[in-house]
Amino acid sequence: MMNGKKLLAGLGAAALLLTGIGAYGMINENQTASIVQLDVNPSIELLVDKEGDVLKTNALNSDGQKVLEGMKLKGADADTAVNAIVGSLLRHGYIDEVANSILLTVEDEDSLRGAKLKEELTEEINGILSKTNLNASILSQDMKETQIAKEEGISKGKATLIQNIVDSNEIYKAEELADLSVNELNLILSNSKNQVKEVSSTGKAAESAYIGREKAKEAAFKHAGVKETDVRELDIEMDYEYGTMLYEVEFASGQYEYDYRIDADNGEILHSHREVDDDYAAPKKEEKETAKKEETATEKKESTTSKKVETTTANKVETATDIGREKAKSIALKHAGFSESAVSRLHVEKDYDDGRIEYSVEFTVNGKEYDYEISGSSGKILNYDIEIEDRD
Repeated sequence: MMNGKKLLAGLGAAALLLTGIGAYGMINENQTASIVQLDVNPSIELLVDKEGDVLKTNALNSDGQKVLEGMKLKGADADTAVNAIVGSLLRHGYIDEVANSILLTVEDEDSLRGAKLKEELTEEINGILSKTNLNASILSQDMKETQIAKEEGISKGKATLIQNIVDSNEIYKAEELADLSVNELNLILSNSKNQVKEVSSTGKAAESAYIGREKAKEAAFKHAGVKETDVRELDIEMDYEYGTMLYEVEFASGQYEYDYRIDADNGEILHSHREVDDDYAAPKKEEKETAKKEETATEKKESTTSKKVETTTANKVETATDIGREKAKSIALKHAGFSESAVSRLHVEKDYDDGRIEYSVEFTVNGKEYDYEISGSSGKILNYDIEIEDRD
């Protein structure tokens, strides 16, 4: 197999040979049958006639100009031109192990001809990149009319990809995705919740620019206070929320389900949520009986030492089975790791759920909103949610 240096040298020679292709005579750009766009970050456009020959190349941004510098691809067949462009992308470091994705978009009024060209060029790009050690990923799609290109100042190919993602999942906003690279958009596409049928893909988008799934998993487990050996139904995927790339870490442990959003750049916990797993299988009978005996013994011990206290609402009397607002607040703050003086908008509310006392404790700190549900009888944290504060 040809190594990377030899491959790049060969592609460089091919590109130099193409500098003379433009002398094949006058070619009318009005003969354009297909438009081909290649996006990495550089964005490049090829106008192709019905025979598959290049009529004109356009650099759609400054990086595209750098890639095309010194090349005269007019008159070359589209395969040869794409081969040379991909070689230049590799030489300039636009495709590497950190960002290994390339987007191919084809526009053609003849759908059969367009599909054939898209297939041929995908194979051509695959053939080139397979000779490197990059394990590159190729996205291919048909051009779509969208206002995103004009509004965000990006290529129609990238705008089409963003439109396809937004159409498949309304949680995304086009103006936010426009700032992302093709590799980042590819990572979003890889999330199982995003079913974008209009885009075909080969290979896997690179994740080496981020902390990695292992560290994201460790951060979630540490915050949840669980051991990996006690975890089930673990699922980790990349996504884009809160203005950043992140890891979605979801799992179950014991009687709870956990949902985390971990910043893919630095491992910060952007969101966490815990709730009771309704599908959790009850412990074995003997284990359940033992737990019940221990619980009964604890309740008896507490009942002999407890005193009745007055409530702050409705002049009711709270028995020792009610931990009270102050205790609920203290439990939530301790779990979050903050003193009362460090938080703002602190609110504690008492409620009843099927006759059971529960406390809702909410507060804000460091741009995050914390929301706890605490058992009024045991002080156990039933659910909690931590999320980036909504600034809209």
